[in-house]
Order: sequence, then structure tokens, then C-alpha cells
Amino acid sequence: MNKENVELTKRLRDFFQIYLPKQKCYSENTVTSYKYAFNLFFDFLNSRKGIGMTKITMDCFSGESVSEFMEWLSRERNNSASTCNQRLMALRSFAKYNGTKDFSQFSLYAEMKSIPAKKGRPKTVEFLSESALEILLKQPNAKKISEMRNQFFMILMYDTAARCQEMLDIRIKDICFNEKTPYLYLTGKGSKTRSNKSKESTPKSSLKEDSSVISTPSKFNCS
Repeated sequence: MNKENVELTKRLRDFFQIYLPKQKCYSENTVTSYKYAFNLFFDFLNSRKGIGMTKITMDCFSGESVSEFMEWLSRERNNSASTCNQRLMALRSFAKYNGTKDFSQFSLYAEMKSIPAKKGRPKTVEFLSESALEILLKQPNAKKISEMRNQFFMILMYDTAARCQEMLDIRIKDICFNEKTPYLYLTGKGSKTRSNKSKESTPKSSLKEDSSVISTPSKFNCS
């Protein structure tokens, strides 16, 4: 390892351990996604350019190398335009951070900034008909506590348009029933919180409780 390589590894450590999680307050999932982007970039440098980990320096982050990396993702790994752009964003973020630490290297960020984002074909948004949705939401057997839980999860997810991870992060304190229109707080990407009101279109009939199950709390099992 040469001096430039050692300096780069220290800068990367600070970027992932301090800058992203503590200064930018990025979520653990976002940081993990950024790390994966760098792992792919280093794999590209090794397999396509013969540059191993101990030889990587900031010069490897040139606009030309990153552009080739984008093409490699698209052609060799068949990544979508959206995925390629996410990888580019991760590298840009580091180049910008590095430029604030060493102004002489800020030009690398300018080079990356000039790389155009890939454009993909717009996907046709498919959706379920109202009758199909009703059938789907009635699939769990609400007489069983675990399946009642699953049904409620599905309905609430539909009702609030929440992401799966946002649903899993919901806590009792995030749910407000003491209003004319119930609502809940969802924490999404970037740890941003928003409130979502319950929609009138929610198929409330699917939320009817089965007294024979509710009356036996000991049967409650979330496994």
C-alpha cells in the first residue's frame, strides 16, 4: 500500500462511519447501499483494469473510469437505469466529501457531476382491480391471530401506501386513534417522518374482529 492508498482508505472510513450516519443522518439501509456501490466499483477496477484494493487511489475515481463503470453495470450486470444512477450517486457523494477535505481533488467531483444520469424506459404501472383487491385482502383466515395480524398488515399497508420497511418500523406511539380521522406516523428513507391519514376507501369489512379469537389473549403469537 502506498501513501495515496492509505489516505484513501482513511477517507473512506470517515465517510462511512462519520459523515453518512452522523453528519448526514443517513439510515443504516442507505449506508449499506452506498457500501455495496463501492464494492461493485472496486470489483470493476480489479476485473476490468487490473487495479487491486492496495493500489486504488483517488485518481481511479476519474470521470472516465466512473463512466466506464456505469456502462459495465448496464451491459455486464444488466442493471436498470435506476440502479446505475443510484451507484453513481454514491460515488458522487464521496467525491464531493473528499473534495471538501482536499480542494485539489474537487475536480473529480466536477467530472462525476458532468456524467449524465441514465434514462430508462418508463414502466407501465399495473394495478389490481377493486374486486381483485378485495379477494386478496380476504385470503388470510382472520379466525387465527397470526393471520389476522397479516390481514391487518396488508390493509394498513394498502391504506397508507407505506413501504414494507416503514410498516415494520411502526410503534404504538406512531398510531393515533383519538381523532375523527385516525392517522399514523411513518418514518421513511432518510429518517424522514410523515403523517398519513386513513383513507375512506379502506375495506373496513376486512378488519372485523372475531370474538372467539380475541377473547383468548394467550393464543396471540406473532411468529
